[in-house]
Amino acid sequence: MQYVFDSGPFIDMRTYYPETFPSFWENISDCASNGIIISTREVRNELNRRVHEDYLEEWVKENGHIFKTPSIQETNFVREIFRIEHYQQSVKKNHILLGFPVADPWVIALAKCNDATVVTSESFKKNSASIPTICHRFDIPCTSLLGFMKALNWKY
Repeated sequence: MQYVFDSGPFIDMRTYYPETFPSFWENISDCASNGIIISTREVRNELNRRVHEDYLEEWVKENGHIFKTPSIQETNFVREIFRIEHYQQSVKKNHILLGFPVADPWVIALAKCNDATVVTSESFKKNSASIPTICHRFDIPCTSLLGFMKALNWKY
């Protein structure tokens, strides 16, 4: 099983300080090395803009191979997502105007095209354009960082 990480779980990883939670970082690095964790280049772009902790920046750099360039199949699926006008709200207009990266539709598309589970910090909100809501609409499994750790039976 593969898991596609949104930027939120990576940002949440900041609270797992390497000197306090070394086994967490070993496990997460093993998952990245073994192809269990993947993501999209747009998530990496978001992280480059929002992450300022040296240890997390270094981890992202060392595991750059997990951040995939979208395929044609994924691009076509993003178009399918945006055919539902309401889901166009997942891309905020001010982000477009300011040139900020927008990863949400690419995360969903990567998961759909790889039969993977999305890992996000967002919550399901009926009638919203949140990642879990869009995933639900397209029958894509979705969980949190904690749900990911539980699925892999990590215990600390």
